[in-house]
Parts: sequence; structure tokens; C-alpha cells
Amino acid sequence: MDAIVTSIISSHEYEELFHTYGGSFNTHPRLLALLEELTGRPVVYTGIYTNDGYVASVPLWESNILSNMMIMNFLGLSKVFDIGQSETVLPFRRDATVALPMIGAFLSEISVPNISNMQEDDRFRFMLAKGVDRGEVRISKKAKGNRGREVKKVVAENGTFHSVSDLSVKEFSDEYKRVYVSRRHQLPDGHENFEKFLDQLDEFRFGKFLAINNQPVAFDLLFANTVNDQLCVNFINSAYDQSHDALSIGSVLKFENIKAAEQIAAEQDLNVRYCFGRNKAAYKSIWCYEVPAYYVGRRRPFFRQ
Repeated sequence: MDAIVTSIISSHEYEELFHTYGGSFNTHPRLLALLEELTGRPVVYTGIYTNDGYVASVPLWESNILSNMMIMNFLGLSKVFDIGQSETVLPFRRDATVALPMIGAFLSEISVPNISNMQEDDRFRFMLAKGVDRGEVRISKKAKGNRGREVKKVVAENGTFHSVSDLSVKEFSDEYKRVYVSRRHQLPDGHENFEKFLDQLDEFRFGKFLAINNQPVAFDLLFANTVNDQLCVNFINSAYDQSHDALSIGSVLKFENIKAAEQIAAEQDLNVRYCFGRNKAAYKSIWCYEVPAYYVGRRRPFFRQ
């Protein structure tokens, strides 16, 4: 492990390091720039330098690694936009190993070879989707059969699946919020910025939505990007029309989106890493398996009651 020097770098330099070394969606320079614009809180970009040059970069808010929605909650910024609670992969050269002199949580096991001072977080674990046709951990044959029958039932009721790219940003924003309100009787966090987020991050929008009789009835809000040899899909939230609960449209759409991720990953010779965030909802135990989450430095009390 080399001695390191940490220095402040520009957003342009961070972007170059990100595109060179890769990183998760929640550390993408475009997302960070948008969060900075909407919150008025500057992102501090740090470069990790060894004798071999820059081997990593870390975005910070104050002294915290800018990772996901929980740090936004901690800093009182939860209403800006929901960026989810998926695992964080920082831009790291794949053969580099350093100790990070920062505070941060929600770090992915992908980074274990790179960050020597990561510790497993016993407060929660990440939930990764079980595979349908690919992956070491898959749903059971019985569950796969049940989901297949549910899909056929939906199709028999004039249900159709469409790529989210079939809707313009405005159409997706309007329809997602409409369906979200129909079930939860309130608008999603950050609804004022929703269309702007989708517009500036449109290339990462992923998956399918479900329509019945040509009317959208179910959405999963997903963003995806490639990290090393992984297709990383980040589940942010969902919106389902409760008038179709008898058709299990939420389960059906999850099934179809996991299969869509597997198909794209197979075409690009990638593995799928489809993250549903932390293990805080009962339904996730059906769809997911648990993997460790990690932190560095002093643990912050992210989980406020």
C-alpha cells in the first residue's frame, strides 16, 4: 500500500478520473453537479495521489463522502430529490489500495480491494436482486413460474410493457407522479425538480413501465450505469396504480425489469448488480439477497428516527 497525498481537484479533473476509473451512478459527475446546483452546497472534489499519480477521487459534502440519500437526509437536503440508498462505488484505479482519510458510509463490497480501512457496517446490509436466468443467486423455479403466470394474466388484461425511453422526459415525469399520487396520496420527494433531474440524467434512465389499455399503471424509477464489469442498476422508488392490485402489477414489473437488465448484461458480457438499497422492507426479502455494506472513518448517525 503506497503513501498517499490528498488534494483538492477541480470538477473537470474529477470527471476525467471518473470516466477513467468508473464509479456508481450516485458518484457520477453529472449528478453531483446537479445536486450542487439545486442545493447551493458546493461539492468538494478530492484526488488521491500516490507515486503512480492519481489513483482515486472522492466527492465530499463537508467531511462526508457524498454517497446517497442518507447523507442528504443527514444534511437536511432530503426534499431536493430522491437519489436512493444504493451502494456507492468511488472512482478507483482497479489495482490501487489506499486508506481513505474521510468519513463515509454506504460503500460497496466492490471497493474492498481498493480501500484498506473499510469496515463492515452492522447497522444494515444492501439488498441485491436475485437473478431470473443469470447470476449465482437466483429466484426459485417455483417463484419464476409464479411470476411468469402473473405476466400472462396481465397481458390477458391488455397489459403491455414499454421501454421508459418511449416516453419523453416530461411524459415520464407527469405519468410517474400521477401514478405515485394515486397510491400514496402525496407527491414524491423532490417533485419540483423531478423533470430537471430526468432531463439531465436521461441517459441513465432504465427499464420498462407497464400500461393497461394503453394507460401507464406501474413504474420503477431506475438508473443504471456500468462499473468495471458490472451493469449496476439502482432502484430509487416505484409507483403503482392500486386499482390494479389484483394483477400484482408491482411484482410483474420488477420481474420484467430484472430480466431486461439480465438481457442487456448478457449482450455486453457484464454481470448484473441490481441494488434495492438497504434491507428495510419485507418485500425485499422475496426479491433479494443480502450483501455487506461498509464505512470508513467515524460512523455518522445517518439513521434518524
